[in-house]
Amino acid sequence: PAAHDPQDRVDNRMTQGADRGDTEISARLDSLTKLQTRIQGMKNLSDSQKASFSATVQTQISDMNTLLAKIKADTSTTTLKADLQTIAPDYRIYMLIHPQLSILSASDRINTVVASMQTLGTKFDARLAAHADAGASAKLADMRAKIADATVQAQAAATLVAGLTPDQGNQTVMQSNNAALVSARAKIKLGSDDLKAAYADARSIAATLRASGKASATTSASTN
Repeated sequence: PAAHDPQDRVDNRMTQGADRGDTEISARLDSLTKLQTRIQGMKNLSDSQKASFSATVQTQISDMNTLLAKIKADTSTTTLKADLQTIAPDYRIYMLIHPQLSILSASDRINTVVASMQTLGTKFDARLAAHADAGASAKLADMRAKIADATVQAQAAATLVAGLTPDQGNQTVMQSNNAALVSARAKIKLGSDDLKAAYADARSIAATLRASGKASATTSASTN
């Protein structure tokens, strides 16, 4: 019977495989397109970072489209199977780029907060110059030490992940990437903890100035 013809079985396997490849790659292309939109909408990435990530994602989109065309053009089950097996490794970019973006965004947020606290520190300097207070001065020194370390930690985290590339199934690269991501997350946490401590110092300084009746409207607002 025709249904049991070896060629029919091969044709069915080819059709099913091509359809599976189409479905899997289409889903990935949709996700990558959404990721492109997300990258452009991230406020805490620089233009150069956006351009770099977008280029990486666009390369992956192009590779996926090329792979889909190859799958549709395959004429043997052997080549089709080999092509289908490359879908997952080729898509590992998505497993890396999300944590990369999160870490770089967190690093940039830390730097943004640091800049604000540096400005606040300058305002505290003006107040303490006119109304010296040893305790508040010590707190200000500690605040500056904490925001300086936060800057160091944020930069170190960004440096660790900025140059990472998808492992494409290479276990050595995957382990190296994972180690870098773990280390970068730890540095982001250290930087965030620094900022919490610096903020506590700032609140204490502002409270001291208020208690002595010397806080300006600006320093009072800084505690909000």
